[in-house]
Amino acid sequence: WDEKSQQTFSMRSKEEAHDYRYFPEPDLPPFTFAPVFIDGIKAAMPELPRARQKRFVASLGFSDKDAVVMTSDKELADFLEECVRIYPEAKKIANWLMGPVFSLMNARHVSLSGLGLSSAHLVELIRMVEEGTISNLVGKDVLAMMIQSSRGPSEIVREKNLGQVSGAGELDRIIEDVVAKNPKSVEDYKSGKENAVMFLVGQVMKLSGGKANPKVARELLIQRLRS
Repeated sequence: WDEKSQQTFSMRSKEEAHDYRYFPEPDLPPFTFAPVFIDGIKAAMPELPRARQKRFVASLGFSDKDAVVMTSDKELADFLEECVRIYPEAKKIANWLMGPVFSLMNARHVSLSGLGLSSAHLVELIRMVEEGTISNLVGKDVLAMMIQSSRGPSEIVREKNLGQVSGAGELDRIIEDVVAKNPKSVEDYKSGKENAVMFLVGQVMKLSGGKANPKVARELLIQRLRS
């Protein structure tokens, strides 16, 4: 088999094959199949992994590496396409599958179907994160709760009061607390170490239980530190 040309070829032949006493198997007569029969089998064949990889790269914008991962299992590839039919953001869906979903599969030692996760519920969760209803961090926790309880993300977020905090009033209170408790990081930022703000954002996320909108929190923090 030659990988580059995608062809097989003979490497050597048996010399004086008659010495091996080869003879036709009398109980296995030759079969002749009509072309229409062969064509029917070809038409009934499912899309093979290599062809699916190429299609995912061409139509979904995947990298070769991501396409290989997402077609490594037929169940996984089918699930991805179910999600894409509902929510045409293939790369975002793949990121969730290859990240949090794979992590839960490995932790539980199960296949994707073993998680009991529906494509509709995963898409609903991704939409909630993308629309800012919940943070990405909370989204991962909600995913675990979904799998544990078989409930949808909206129901869980509503019951647990996990909606993302974006209002300036509530965030301002948390930010003031963080600034007061982390004077060194505040001083580092004011002395030109701009990366210090990311530590402070992390503290805001921690105090808010992961519910703070990180983008809004960063903007409000910078405003506070520059005032």
